[in-house]
Formats: sequence, C-alpha cells, structure tokens
Amino acid sequence: MKLYPNWKVDHFSFSINLNLHIDDGSIVSISFLQIVDSTQFDELLEIFKLYIDKKADDYTGRLIVKFILSHHIYDKNSDIKSRLVKPDFSNKIAKFTFSGYKLPLTTDIFKWGSIIAESDPVGFINSKGSKETYFIIKSLGKHEVKVMLNDKTLFEFIDYLSDNDLNFVRKIKNK
Repeated sequence: MKLYPNWKVDHFSFSINLNLHIDDGSIVSISFLQIVDSTQFDELLEIFKLYIDKKADDYTGRLIVKFILSHHIYDKNSDIKSRLVKPDFSNKIAKFTFSGYKLPLTTDIFKWGSIIAESDPVGFINSKGSKETYFIIKSLGKHEVKVMLNDKTLFEFIDYLSDNDLNFVRKIKNK
C-alpha cells in the first residue's frame, strides 16, 4: 500500500530549517525558517551554504556532530507561500584566529558577547557562539583581557586603545 499514490514533488511546498547538533548535546538553529517549492531547492542550498560559512566562526572549538534539517511538507494548494530569507551579516564583527579561538577585532566589548557582570573597571562577558568567557579590566588607554574556559585561563592579551574601537593594537601575552 502506498501512502501517497500520486505523490509528485512539484505538488508540495516545504518549510525547512537548518540546525546543528553540537558535541555537548545541544542543538542550535543557524537559519531562519525557509519556505520553498520544488523550483527553489538550488537557491535554498546556496542560502544554507551562506549560513554555514558565516556562522562557522561562532562554533570554533566545538565539534559539529551533524547537520539537521527540520522540515514540514504542505500541499501546494494551502495558504503557505514561499519565503526565502537571505542572511544579513552586515553587523557581524570581524574576528581573527589565535590558538583556535576567534577573537573579535574591536575594542567595543559590548559587541563581544553577553555581559555576565560589570562593575567598572571590571567586566565578564560570555563569548558569542562559544564557551569562552572574557574577563576584562578596563583602564586608561587599554583593556587587559583573560580568555577563560571553565575557570581556567587559556591566554591573555592587552588591547591598547585609540580614538575609535576599530583602530587598536592587541598584544598577546607570552607570545
């Protein structure tokens, strides 16, 4: 017995979301929900490639166990309309890699992640998309930073500030 005896892919629309299964057991969505018909699969693949390329930096140091596509199938005659959402990463902070860790290329610490605690001149920030914590001591003309994981200091650096948050000198200690 066939469940769908006259099933043809062009009679349906699909809602699809791209998720990652991370080695710590978490599952995270890295795309918006996309609604496509059968003629849009190539474009959908290109959009998912963009999400993977742009979001990969957020998961450095974490093992991606698998990609998961969550989906739902709709009859083409339903009220569900196609909607492809292309990612806009124009506000994403540039980063550089040091010892396998992506460090933000800005001295604006509010763009580094979520603030855990702040009491001038000291602050703790959870890194965006990873498990590291930044311990920051702000003083005149510089930020002294410890990059920590589970209360262990991975390495330290000093950002020497200038007149804006993108022009600075970063010196990594003991390197």
